[in-house]
Amino acid sequence: MRIVIQNHKDQYALSRRQVKALHEMLPSFLWEKVQEFHLCDDHRRSEAFEYSATNKIVLFSFPVKEKTPSIVECAVQELLVGLARLRNNSEFFVPLRRQEREECQSFVEEWLPKCLETLSKL
Repeated sequence: MRIVIQNHKDQYALSRRQVKALHEMLPSFLWEKVQEFHLCDDHRRSEAFEYSATNKIVLFSFPVKEKTPSIVECAVQELLVGLARLRNNSEFFVPLRRQEREECQSFVEEWLPKCLETLSKL
C-alpha cells in the first residue's frame, strides 16, 4: 500500500511511519481494498476516513496543530472505524449514522489497545 502525504502547514495526527506500522500490524484482509492511503488536509466531506472505491484510495483527514497521545488515540479510533466500515461495505462520503458507528465499536475496542501498543514502540 502506498502512503501519500499531502502538503499541510501543520502536521497530521498520524505520521507516515505510524500508518505503515498499523498497516503491518493489522490483518491484511482489512487493507485489501486499499491501494493508496492519503494523509490529507481537512477536506472532510463527512468523516475523517473516507474511501473512494473507484480509485481504491483512503482519504484520511486529521490535521492537527499539536500532536498529543489523546489526539493520536482519537485518530487511531477513526482509522479503525473506517477500516470496519470498509469491511462492512459501508457507504462513504455521507455522514456516519450513530448506529453505524456503534456497530463498529466492538472492532475498535478489540484493536485499539494493540494499535496503541504498536505505536508506543516506535
